[in-house]
Amino acid sequence: KQQTTLTTTTEEEEKKGLKVAHNLAQICHCHAQGKVGSGFDVSSAIYGSHIYTRFSKHVIASLLEELEEKASSSSLSNTLSTK
Repeated sequence: KQQTTLTTTTEEEEKKGLKVAHNLAQICHCHAQGKVGSGFDVSSAIYGSHIYTRFSKHVIASLLEELEEKASSSSLSNTLSTK
């Protein structure tokens, strides 16, 4: 009979995981929308209630620009390769 070992996370690890999930979801959501919105929808989806700190667009502006450039060059590559 094989034994299963269960690992538990501490409250601190859980908070850290939620923060990472929130920040990543917020960046993805901003990229998908092409702008920084209020973030309350993302916050409530992660935390179930509002624990929210809004960041300025300049915090991720360079990341959003890089993602746009990659998306544009990828679209261009796909367009050129299909012709």
